[in-house]
Amino acid sequence: MPIGKGRCLRKGAHIAILSIGTIALNVSKAIKIQAVNASHYDMGFLKPLDLELLDSIFEQYHTIVTVEDGTRIGGLGSSVSDYAFAKAYTGNIQILGIPDRFIEHGTVAELQEDAGISPTQIAAVLAQIKV
Repeated sequence: MPIGKGRCLRKGAHIAILSIGTIALNVSKAIKIQAVNASHYDMGFLKPLDLELLDSIFEQYHTIVTVEDGTRIGGLGSSVSDYAFAKAYTGNIQILGIPDRFIEHGTVAELQEDAGISPTQIAAVLAQIKV
């Protein structure tokens, strides 16, 4: 994968889900759980962010969900939101990731559940999106 370039993992309609890193597996599971017709993009890099791909996503989708196993503040969701603001994107962006609070110790599955980024919790968020 070229530096600074993302890729489409799954083509769908109505919703674009942007992930970065290994959390893409949870997103794929969530899409299957909810049976949602969503596109899934692996952004690949936070810096440099693939602005060309984001421009294309902004043109095609009114709803974007970002999912990361990093912090919501200063991570992928923040970067996408900042760029969306600069481009006057008028759609909806929902950011899923580690909240800005202390996270207790536990297994990866327990921590993902606590942070709201487990496959079932991502699926629940997708179920609430009106298309």
